[in-house]
Amino acid sequence: MNRNAKRLLVLPLVLLAGIGIAMASTQNSRKGYTISMRNPQKGQLEDIRIQELKVATTIAGGMSTTAMDITLYNPNDRLLEATFDLPLPSGWTLAMFSLDVNGKQREAVPVPKSTGRQAYKAVVRRGVDPALVEHVEGNRFSTRIYPFAARGTRRIVVTLDHPLENAKGEDVYEFPYTFDYPIKKFGFDLRIIERPTAGARIEGLEGARFTTHRYESVLKYDGEDVKLSDELRVELPREYKPTIIQAKTAEGVFFAVPLSIPNALRRAPKRLRVQELNLIWDASESQRAIEKRKTLAVIRDYLEEMDKGEVHLITFAQSLLKRKDFSVKDGKCQELVDYLKALQYDGATDLNAIPWGDLEAKTSIVVSNGIHSMPNELKLPRAGQRVYCLSSSPIRDEAWLRRISMGGLFIDLMKVSRSEAVDMLGQTNRLARWSVVGGRKEYDCPLSPNLSAVTWVYGKMRSGVQAVSVDYGSGDEGSIVADARTSPLWEDSEIAGQLRRGYTLQELSRLRSEGKEREAEALAQRAGIATPKTSLIVLENVSDYANYRIAPPAELREEYDRILKGMHADSARMRAEHLKGLIARSEAQSEWWKRKPGDAMPRPKDKMNRGASPSRPNSRRMEAKSVASPMIMREETMAMEAADDAEMDEIVVTGSGGGNKATDKSLRGSIQIAGWDSQSPYLKVLEYAAKGEEAKTYHRLKAEYGDIPAFYLDAANFFFKKGMKDEGYRALTTVLEIAGGSTALLRAVAKEMEKYGYRAEAEGIYRRLMVEASYLPQPIRDLALLIGQDEGRVQEAVELLYSVATGLWEGRFNGIDLIALNEMNALINRFPQKVKTKGIEEALLKKEPVDVRIVLSWANDDVDVDLHVVDPRGEECYFGHRETMSLGKISNDMTRGFGPEEYMQRRGMKGEYTIKAKLFGDRTQAAIVPKYVHAECYLYYGTDREQKQEITLRLKDEKEMVTLGKITFK
Repeated sequence: MNRNAKRLLVLPLVLLAGIGIAMASTQNSRKGYTISMRNPQKGQLEDIRIQELKVATTIAGGMSTTAMDITLYNPNDRLLEATFDLPLPSGWTLAMFSLDVNGKQREAVPVPKSTGRQAYKAVVRRGVDPALVEHVEGNRFSTRIYPFAARGTRRIVVTLDHPLENAKGEDVYEFPYTFDYPIKKFGFDLRIIERPTAGARIEGLEGARFTTHRYESVLKYDGEDVKLSDELRVELPREYKPTIIQAKTAEGVFFAVPLSIPNALRRAPKRLRVQELNLIWDASESQRAIEKRKTLAVIRDYLEEMDKGEVHLITFAQSLLKRKDFSVKDGKCQELVDYLKALQYDGATDLNAIPWGDLEAKTSIVVSNGIHSMPNELKLPRAGQRVYCLSSSPIRDEAWLRRISMGGLFIDLMKVSRSEAVDMLGQTNRLARWSVVGGRKEYDCPLSPNLSAVTWVYGKMRSGVQAVSVDYGSGDEGSIVADARTSPLWEDSEIAGQLRRGYTLQELSRLRSEGKEREAEALAQRAGIATPKTSLIVLENVSDYANYRIAPPAELREEYDRILKGMHADSARMRAEHLKGLIARSEAQSEWWKRKPGDAMPRPKDKMNRGASPSRPNSRRMEAKSVASPMIMREETMAMEAADDAEMDEIVVTGSGGGNKATDKSLRGSIQIAGWDSQSPYLKVLEYAAKGEEAKTYHRLKAEYGDIPAFYLDAANFFFKKGMKDEGYRALTTVLEIAGGSTALLRAVAKEMEKYGYRAEAEGIYRRLMVEASYLPQPIRDLALLIGQDEGRVQEAVELLYSVATGLWEGRFNGIDLIALNEMNALINRFPQKVKTKGIEEALLKKEPVDVRIVLSWANDDVDVDLHVVDPRGEECYFGHRETMSLGKISNDMTRGFGPEEYMQRRGMKGEYTIKAKLFGDRTQAAIVPKYVHAECYLYYGTDREQKQEITLRLKDEKEMVTLGKITFK
């Protein structure tokens, strides 16, 4: 075998394809969601298309459930991983998901988000069928499906619950998804329970008609080459008596009741007219593409009614941006409108930046999508303000917007007209109190001031419900009791499922309003509802469900329980074996540390000393055993050097390494970090921008490069180097708006935040990843190294590193345990008075400082980056030659994601160490996440004289070798 050869994990070619559902611009009359292909390989790959679509909808009262049975077709000659992005209209919720597995549909089951990601990624690597549904942000969900065979089909069923819309006294059902190409086979079934359909109007399906039965009406339509370019819409007259919809289940009876303002109270409430207003405007990146003409028109109309007064404008993004006052005269304030039109949108969204405790007026209008993208914990403001929230964004956190509308209203500009929105500003919800007749509990329900609106409330009883009492009154209006006519007690599983889910969502909202997030998440998992912390997953093999402790669908439960019984006994044994192996490898490293150049290398006692954890199979690459002479290796290294003459930053440390007695005390150590040029065209444009025009140039470039994460990382670096700290920080946080939960991007941003001194923000990202990607040891290590720089937090850092060292991780991370152990011991030895070591295995406590230490890590999963170090004698240490004659030593070869790889030498030699990185293998798409590598170079590591330099750069091409820096001893 050639000494440079590696044995790579063999996988089918996996390319990212996707189906995106993007909201049509709100400036168009049609406001549907257009289903189209999101294809990062445009021109190389044909779009995946929907070949067949069957829509089945059941309407019970004012709620409906829509199941989309979708057959997808891959027209390419390559195996793909498909990404299906699904933003939901206001009020719609994801109820169920299933994927075809071995010719049968398998229901997705709930799973904590991090466990879902771990299981999905591991199963994909084996080429087995999985699907993962994740809540990405606001009301957007993302589904990944693998494998998608060349010229093959996959079938998914997505079930959505949603309320009927209200329009001019009618209930309206809309299928909001439209297509820019014809569907080969399209079917639409609509079933309406307990309400008449006489006079119903159908738009979008020519010739469709209802057939009526005793308690239900049914509409069926089938067609070929159907192009749904407009919304499918059914308008139902509301000329029916209020009806309780109820269904019997093994858990009891679930029911739904419609509440609306009764005729006796149907008069428009008095409008609140103000003379002073806080206008709180979200200027973050997520608002950049949102159509704002309607929002501005509503604000103008509202100011016209205001006539005269003061507007206190507060703009925010990743932080509070600016406060500026404007005067309204004769209903006009053109200066404010012009200012808002000229706003530049950039940066993440920190909803905590809104100065709720320091607002001048008592009434506020908030314009935002309500999605908090900064890493700090979102806090809800205290009551005391009348707040109206305006949103015209299809992607939003409607729950937060409604909760923040204290004493005011949430106004959905995608649903209401301009005049209706202005009317709603100044109105408030009416609070109704309802209870089941004969029941003991009473419930509050806010009712919209929109006189045609109906609010459905849900409940659960042991037996059927005969009547519901509702108190609509307040003040002088007294009370009104309404008894609703009961419907048959349905035993229909579809209706029962819809009512159960409606009740669960109502309970989730109640728990969250009370601040009971933990209870809410537990309920979501039991009910199988996807949330920001709970995903849905489909796996092919029952053993995979068992491996990750994921409760499978009912048909697999018996086999799952049997497998699980046998696994419980193995867990303690695996932990004991792992600790035993770690101690053995730590002892082998101590033997290396004690040796001197020229000493014979001891033979390993057993396989545990070779770097593989005994608790997992050794999936490392086969390493080359032949080693070329140092001279030949040096000649090859010189041939690969391309950027050694680059300008480098330098630090110099004089003297020995605090206890490393073999080091020549006369030597002076220095670290030189290579300069790096991304060679991106947009950076050249920024560099040539006139002084004072840099920010304007950046915003112009966003029109072309604004969807590329690397653009913001490079631009941030440019601004920081120019001393434009605010601009750099805002550009850097913009990546958080487009990261979509990507571990790679979030880690890259956190590393940059560390570099520029935003340590609290970096810590927030690492803590978020510890929750969302708890199956990865790297975020825990990242956090430990960050907080370990603070003497007051060294204890926590040591505990985190010990958890990495002793944890049971995937086999692809073999070796990170020993690296974390080295870092833990270095902190203990530097700050002995700050750390209590009780609870740490005594055999793992060491004092082994080294003169030279280099650690390489990278941001991306499924990417293989190698650390190469050439010592002063010209001998190269890398995965194929792991120990040099001068006792330079490199750690295990990390081949499948994130790293780290570590080089150490106890005694520094006179001369120059050249540090390099090579992108050996790449199984991801460069167009999505840039491949960032991060190197930390240490002198006198683990002593009180420790010094460090860092560099972060981006690798582009496979097999690319770059010089990171040099360490020199003179």
